[in-house]
Amino acid sequence: MTYDNALALEVSLSTGLRIGDVLKLRPSDVQSDGLHYIAEKTGKSGVAPISRRLADKLIKNGNRWWCFPHRDSPRIKHRTRQAVWKDVKNAAALVRSAGLIADQNVAPHSGRKTFAVVDKAVHGADHVQAALQHSSRSTTEIYSESDKLVGIPPSYRDNTEVLRRLNTLDKKIDKLTQLLQSRIVSGCL
Repeated sequence: MTYDNALALEVSLSTGLRIGDVLKLRPSDVQSDGLHYIAEKTGKSGVAPISRRLADKLIKNGNRWWCFPHRDSPRIKHRTRQAVWKDVKNAAALVRSAGLIADQNVAPHSGRKTFAVVDKAVHGADHVQAALQHSSRSTTEIYSESDKLVGIPPSYRDNTEVLRRLNTLDKKIDKLTQLLQSRIVSGCL
């Protein structure tokens, strides 16, 4: 995945925010008490706590206008959900082909569901419902029990393990890319 898209997914995994709300973040939304946002789907405002490290990464990633600027129009637009979706799907296909995950649907919204599973285990169902801004407990249960619904192995229930594996895979992809580039330059391909 590109750094921007991986960072957007990390923010979703850490906060439970929808990927569209993550991509709309502005540097002024990153404050000492967390990410200040207005959910596009519901219009509800909220504050999602994040680590100082993640806040710093968001500020460094962005420009004056967006934490995730659009590649072609960085002053006018933020990165699109479709760009992240495509990158997540490609990364999931690579991970699936390596046999690291089963045939399950992985998408940017998986970050929100993974957050719910982990947050429920740590803080309980009420906390998850508040964090996801759900008005219905039954909706929250669909998210917080999603690991049981799709049969995610226990090692993937902790988002730090998912991030560690993605980081390892990213390093392998970098090495393969360097090897291919060196072969192209040397005329072997």
